[in-house]
Amino acid sequence: MLNRAKKVKYIGYEIEANRMEFFYEIDGQKTSVLLMAKRFQFTLDKVNDKIAYYLGYSYLIDIIHMVFPEKVEAMYRPPGKEFWDNMITNVVGEALIRWDAPASILRDIKFEFQGTAPDYEVPLDCTFIDNSCLVPIGGGKDSIVTYELAKKIYKETFTTSVQAPGHNWDEIAPMIKKLKCIEMFDSYENMPLLSSFQPITSGNAIFNYSMIALLVAREFRTSEIIFGNDKSVNNEYEWQGIFINHMFDKTPEYRDRLNKFVSENIVEGYNFSSLIENMTGTEVAKELSKYPEYYEHLCSCNHANIKRYGYNGQCGSCLKCMYTYLCICNAGDKKYANEIFGDMSNHYELMEQLVKDEFRDDCFGDLEECKALIKSLKEEK
Repeated sequence: MLNRAKKVKYIGYEIEANRMEFFYEIDGQKTSVLLMAKRFQFTLDKVNDKIAYYLGYSYLIDIIHMVFPEKVEAMYRPPGKEFWDNMITNVVGEALIRWDAPASILRDIKFEFQGTAPDYEVPLDCTFIDNSCLVPIGGGKDSIVTYELAKKIYKETFTTSVQAPGHNWDEIAPMIKKLKCIEMFDSYENMPLLSSFQPITSGNAIFNYSMIALLVAREFRTSEIIFGNDKSVNNEYEWQGIFINHMFDKTPEYRDRLNKFVSENIVEGYNFSSLIENMTGTEVAKELSKYPEYYEHLCSCNHANIKRYGYNGQCGSCLKCMYTYLCICNAGDKKYANEIFGDMSNHYELMEQLVKDEFRDDCFGDLEECKALIKSLKEEK
């Protein structure tokens, strides 16, 4: 039986210099999430204050994702009810599916809001650097390829990282040190209370990253924010009468909603997009093969992120590693694949799990694509 919290409360947030801290209570015990920036300080204006306001709700959804509370209390009801309801359904539903839990848990979480969000006249940011963009880089093949493609299109390409403490950004690749980059760190380490609940990773990453990227884009004065979201994100799953696509926040439809939400509620002038939305994981890997200097520093392992091994740790035994291994082998770089993950060509049990026609996990590619990759590897042997 799942260990559930009785009540979670979002209390508020504070912004100071290079840090934002978000305060909550879990069953009456106070706790917080900390967001820190390296080498720059937050501009203390109304827009960044509003971004912090929504980041607080975003981290609240992460907490709901981990503790499945019976009751949630928050300061205000954020605008865009459908936007938030959809996020909660996908994020919490994903967690409950992983734990084979009843959908009734999702349906019976009660929300109570203390008031209406304050009036806010949405401003227009317009003093941008021409022909520039921001690419958030996580160290996996999608964001690295997006960065290289953006450099060919834009005159100025800025980057940001959003990493948990312990990940060494400078180790992703030697050339990363030369990038115009702002490093961001978010941490649940101030939340020891979560240790008594299910150890599930943060489920609401894209909205978190979008708000953090918006903070950084304002600092760099660039209006285009480009994520590395590929084609394999439209897998909807019906579960106990609820439709869930936990990768919905990587789809073009979600980005359209996000652009609308930001322009109507936070600030006008920005656009979230993707340069690889029409590419499969296989095609992205083939593009990555043009830049073998990145292989040594590739981070494509969810388990490594969960356990915080650091960027040079690939477990070589999870489905994410299996999928990325297959993609890199298919690109003709099996030697590099073996160096990164170890020889996974005989991990038949993992291959079978990868092509099960059931709930598709994050970044495992399209089902038919995975079948073709496995067939290609076996034929090669």
